[in-house]
Amino acid sequence: MASRSGHERPGIALPSAPGDWHVDCKQEPRRFIYMHANSPVFKSLAWYGNTVRHRGSYSVLSRLRRMTRADIDAELVVERRGTRWALNPSDFVHQDVFWHGTKDLWDVWHVERLLARQSLIVDIGSNFGYYAIHLSRALGDESRAIAFEPMPRNYERLSRNIALNGMAGRVTALQVGLSDQPGEARMAARTGNSGSAQIGAATGDHVSVRLETLDGLWPSLAGTRAADFIKIDVEGHEPKALAGALGVLVRDRPVVLLEVDPPRLAEAGSSPAALAAFFSALGYRHFVSNRSKLEPVALDLAPSLVNVLCLHHERHAAEVARWA
Repeated sequence: MASRSGHERPGIALPSAPGDWHVDCKQEPRRFIYMHANSPVFKSLAWYGNTVRHRGSYSVLSRLRRMTRADIDAELVVERRGTRWALNPSDFVHQDVFWHGTKDLWDVWHVERLLARQSLIVDIGSNFGYYAIHLSRALGDESRAIAFEPMPRNYERLSRNIALNGMAGRVTALQVGLSDQPGEARMAARTGNSGSAQIGAATGDHVSVRLETLDGLWPSLAGTRAADFIKIDVEGHEPKALAGALGVLVRDRPVVLLEVDPPRLAEAGSSPAALAAFFSALGYRHFVSNRSKLEPVALDLAPSLVNVLCLHHERHAAEVARWA
């Protein structure tokens, strides 16, 4: 999702250093002292980001990380706010959770307050499983989550994170992409950003992925149970994935958290205006999280990357009336 880290700083549990972190000090003198997972500087930066709160702390840590080249390319198991995660500090999608303990803070804050304890969560484009795992833990044992992630490496990490938290009975992971019809597609992601995988990407290491529709899979995954929340972040493929979920959307009217990325939508032949028309026709109103309040947004005019929270005007009438 669009990266908007919060300011609350949870505790931290750091791992042992994996592998051989030898660095040639003549080639990279700044890294010789600093950057392996057990180095004092690395531990200090992780502690600072996850525990210290003051104005400008996010910017301060970002500068320190750049100065010391702290974003090492390694798979580390860490604990953030009581949840265990396998993360790579060098990966753009992982960095907020690794260095700050959270991501999309105010979006998640509002979603948690909109959902009941027994909610069914659908995480489309799950990556390492943040929404599926975090929300299911936050809501409790009666909740359930279904996470869709087509990219093989991301799916492996998602499955590992589910296992690390003992949540196999509550979070179901599927290595499948969602679209408007079943089939196959070629996808590739940019180096250093596991969340950038796109269908039909021109560059990158391409892999073949399976595509299904949410409507087609729903009976076997959830039976007659209703979807309560859908998060979707699929790099411009949102219109087709939503078209394949039309039956679920019309029947259940779930809360939808949607990443709107105009350039990616344009590459896929769509636009924010098309998304706005789709949701408006279904009776949804559009909001953005502004700390502890929601603000109405003209989705069709979105000029840049933004997370949009869509609430159905009947199912969530009280919230729509409150924030409209």
